[in-house]
Amino acid sequence: MNYNIHVHTIGCKNQSVSRWYGHFPYRYVLVMKLILLLTIAFSLHVAAHTKAQQISLHVENETLENVLKEIRKQSGYAFMYNSRYLQQARPVTLNIKEKEIGQALSMLFATQPFTYTIKNKVITIVPKKEPTQHHSREEEQQQRTIRGRVTDSIGNPLPNVTVSVVGRPIKGITDANGYYELAGASTGNTLLFTSVGYQPYKTDIDRSEINIRMQSYAAMMEAVDIINTGYQTLPKERTAGSFETIDNELLNRSISTNLFERLENVTNGLYTSQNDVGPDKYLIRGRSTILADAKPLIVLDNFPFDGNLEDINPNDIENVTILKDASASSIWGARAGNGVIVVTTKKGKPGTQHISITSNVTVNRKPDLYSLPKISSSDYIDLEQQLYELGYYQADESMHQDGYLFPPFTPVIQLLRQQKSNPTMTESELQQAIDKYRNYDVRKDLEKYFYQTGVIQQHALNVSGGTENANYYISAGYDKQKMALVGDGRDRITLRSQNQFYLSKQFSIDLGLNFMQSNNTYGENLGIGMQSGSFKSLYPYAQLVDDNGNGQPIYWNYTKDFIDDAQSKGLLNWEYNPLDEIDRREFKMRTRQAIANTGATYIFIDGLALSLRYQLLYADNLTNNHYNKDAYYVRDLVNRFSTIDDNSNIIRPIPMGEIIRKDNSTSFSHQGRVQLSYDKNWAGKHEVNAIAGWEIKELRSAGNTNTYYGYSKKGSTNTTGLNYNQQYPQYQYGILAPYVTERIPSGWAISGAVDRYISYYSNATYGYLSRYYLSGSARVDASNLFGVKTNQKQVPLWSVGTAWQIDKEPNFNLEWVNSLKLRFTYGSQGNVSKRVSAYTTGRYENFNWKLNQLEHITIITPPNASLRWETIKMANIGLDFSILDNRFYGSMEYYRKKGYDLLGSAPLDPTTGMSVNDGPVSYYGNLAQIKGDGVDLKIGAVLLDRLFRWKTDLLYNYHFTKVTQYDMPVSALGNAYLADYMINPVIGRNINAIYAFKWAGLNAENGAPQGYINNEISSDASALYNQTPLSEMNYYPTHPTSFGALRNTFDYRNISLSFNISYKFNYYFRRPSVQYSQLFSSWLGHGDYSKRWQKPGDEANTNVPAMVYPANSLSESFYLYSDALIEKGDHIRFEDVTAGYTFERPAFLPVQRISINAYLSNLGIIWKANKNDIDPNHTYSLTPGKTYALGINVTF
Repeated sequence: MNYNIHVHTIGCKNQSVSRWYGHFPYRYVLVMKLILLLTIAFSLHVAAHTKAQQISLHVENETLENVLKEIRKQSGYAFMYNSRYLQQARPVTLNIKEKEIGQALSMLFATQPFTYTIKNKVITIVPKKEPTQHHSREEEQQQRTIRGRVTDSIGNPLPNVTVSVVGRPIKGITDANGYYELAGASTGNTLLFTSVGYQPYKTDIDRSEINIRMQSYAAMMEAVDIINTGYQTLPKERTAGSFETIDNELLNRSISTNLFERLENVTNGLYTSQNDVGPDKYLIRGRSTILADAKPLIVLDNFPFDGNLEDINPNDIENVTILKDASASSIWGARAGNGVIVVTTKKGKPGTQHISITSNVTVNRKPDLYSLPKISSSDYIDLEQQLYELGYYQADESMHQDGYLFPPFTPVIQLLRQQKSNPTMTESELQQAIDKYRNYDVRKDLEKYFYQTGVIQQHALNVSGGTENANYYISAGYDKQKMALVGDGRDRITLRSQNQFYLSKQFSIDLGLNFMQSNNTYGENLGIGMQSGSFKSLYPYAQLVDDNGNGQPIYWNYTKDFIDDAQSKGLLNWEYNPLDEIDRREFKMRTRQAIANTGATYIFIDGLALSLRYQLLYADNLTNNHYNKDAYYVRDLVNRFSTIDDNSNIIRPIPMGEIIRKDNSTSFSHQGRVQLSYDKNWAGKHEVNAIAGWEIKELRSAGNTNTYYGYSKKGSTNTTGLNYNQQYPQYQYGILAPYVTERIPSGWAISGAVDRYISYYSNATYGYLSRYYLSGSARVDASNLFGVKTNQKQVPLWSVGTAWQIDKEPNFNLEWVNSLKLRFTYGSQGNVSKRVSAYTTGRYENFNWKLNQLEHITIITPPNASLRWETIKMANIGLDFSILDNRFYGSMEYYRKKGYDLLGSAPLDPTTGMSVNDGPVSYYGNLAQIKGDGVDLKIGAVLLDRLFRWKTDLLYNYHFTKVTQYDMPVSALGNAYLADYMINPVIGRNINAIYAFKWAGLNAENGAPQGYINNEISSDASALYNQTPLSEMNYYPTHPTSFGALRNTFDYRNISLSFNISYKFNYYFRRPSVQYSQLFSSWLGHGDYSKRWQKPGDEANTNVPAMVYPANSLSESFYLYSDALIEKGDHIRFEDVTAGYTFERPAFLPVQRISINAYLSNLGIIWKANKNDIDPNHTYSLTPGKTYALGINVTF
């Protein structure tokens, strides 16, 4: 095949661009309209023409378990039972033809020691045992009728729960809505509630109405514990792979609008980082690549999701499955090397229609502006006076005198300059004027006027229901967020429809539509991080607001004298007023996404089915960066390009008025799949589950950018005819303006890319005696992203696995062990990087001063016809267990992984003639390998199980990955490995590491930083920074090698309480400190300034070097990247608390249930290893405030 790859164009004229770009293809609009029409039509007739499920059986002396599996195949119903029950089952001889499911089950269980219940296509099997004990005459005299309702942990009614009086022959069963009634019970007796899959519940009879909630045993749900891989659903008992399933109840512990935030600290294997430094925020079992994208593959409703997971409404999600090892994720092939997160959305269920309304309000307190240490106003003023006396500002003053650039001065420096030019100002008057600034702290104005209490509103409505032959789910959601910075906000609308239709016993179809639109709005407000165009920060004593709450200008680009002079000559006001600027800029980003899904399944013969699936996704992102005519950005741009002629006329190449920059990007993907599946059981001994299929995908993206000058929002007009090729003098350069010229920023570009994938895959599992399982998968992926040769475009990936259900062995007699399963897998996965291509990628440009403004192409990446996919091989061994009547349960896993052909960066042969900014060019090639291992441990315990219930879940993860091969020697010197925000690959060392110079303290005579040269203490900053070899550097892991969480859940009647504590151990971070050159030039200073060395002897109490003038940048760099600033990141954090109360069928409202929940998060650190009171998650950013949320759910 021949594909065109990643052609990007910027600023091009008359370039040929596909007519598709920027527009949704009309043929696909028709497809979406057709799907919408079918969805509406089928939804209107969802309950019509349904046919009861028919069962046909002819068996002789067959095991009950095999008969149940056959019924499951024919009916689609699932069975829930404890496998130990089936040891009491009698052989089945039965001959029935086309009987309804209820009739078939009645005939089946007529001769069995069991009974059954049906709920939402789940059949629960329970023993027919009845307690027969006598009761006393006194109890008979206190008999009463007990009524109530039984629900699950999230409030859904539980039918067919056995309700009995302990020690008495009184027994009942809950109805379809979970209600029960017992006559003849006595005060003081004990009620026992039992249902397979749920923890038994006991309570004393002390009132006439007793409502209870039952907790499920995850380990007991053997027959219906289903794993969704995105290609198929499998009973967990058949799988050998490593899976983690987060059910709806666990997802709803949090009230976040972001799905990833709901997954934090509730599942094994998933590492989430809140640190403000570093490339990785989410990893499954550590990093599996060096330069490629390390994020997990997201699968939404059976297809890879090309949008943002943050745009999915969590209220529409039923569960999430994390595929961790090769056996679990290799089915996804070349995109599964980083693990897979499978998101399954909610669907309708047969039964009564349900309407659910959810509303949450979350309040986020302002961040702590004092969590980042800053130099005090008084210290900074003293420093400024010292620098002035040392002549630091003479160069800036000379520019003023010579008439160019006019760099700004702080108010204190202005006072010092005034005294110098006005000798009549006494020293006392000067100090009095200066001292008034010592009491100002800019953070007070920022906190009051630039930050606000954040508020998040979430509202969701869903309607679901159906029959045995059709079901539907329709939902709508609206979120609105007021962010921490004034002027920032977000809202989101989601709409979803999912329909399933069983048109016959053999044929079913799915139709689904999903729409999302979000709007993000930002003002001109960076809060404490705001900077000027000349890279000046807010000096500590800046006054942003006067006593009346009015904004005040600050002079941090030019001096007030220069600004006043320019304005007197007719230029626009050049002052910058931070408070007023917030509303002068409106940055809006609108994101829309529409997904259409359709599928059909046809069962040819017993166990053999064909399924077809197709998905369309369209997304666009429109960004409007709009500055009104009074915005500083507009005034500054207009003034800089203005000139004044000899007649004092002002010539403005850039017109006065508004400026808007529009960025529009679109993406469109369509993908299809054809799959055969086979599921067969022979004589209760052999069972096979297999799938094989083919899929294809195309993803197109396009973008365009335009800037409009003289824009009028009301009239939608703009000024045309600007000359973007002419060089214009810059007014602020004064006498140098004729020699310093710039072009008007055109700000326009177009781009586009096309990705194509074709895949073949298969997966099969063989089981013997329901105890021994073998599995295997194979997949071949082809893409236009990689090698030119056909055999390099394709990559085969595979896995094998085995599982042994030990507790089902005939001679296994440990009664206290309920379940014990050993499993092992090995296989390979792949990874994709879009930063590379077999072909040359380039960018069209229509100007460059080196090329005399001729159109040309700038090379982005050189070609590499030998590119190969990255491959990750992983071995995994696991043990699942449940003991002591399922009171203790969990899993233990150990894994090892190796990455081959990983992408690395290497210098390009200089004879190619390619260069970037006259320097060498690097290319990406398959240069590296990594190796890692780890442990996932999960233990759950039901510590109390009476009226008051207490459940604990412990998660522990260990992971370590090191680089074993890297063919590009970046440098033998240590200073090439200092960046914290990227991966620094060094053979034999942790892939996630920071490097630091060895610290030898401060020089006792002058307070200079000291290190080691040839194992000797030295203060030679140039040698320390420029000549220290990598082998002499210390390195520290930046990701915790051990991490996890401890979650406790308590229930008492209708009250629930849960809290979560997380921990991270064995990792480090680099903390910031004072940098004198930055403090002098940019007005930005760290609080460590007050801890600096000032006299001999201070070296015993501080590691902060002495301030020297002029600043020694090499000495500073050595200190900032030394061991002195490396801190342990180990800590234990109080993540959240959630509490809830449920009203069951409240008498005051005609509803089934009302649930009220409260949620608190960001509760702070319980313990941390570092002694500097630094939150390791917020080393360089503000510590966020606590979060409080209140929510209500009403179900009709």
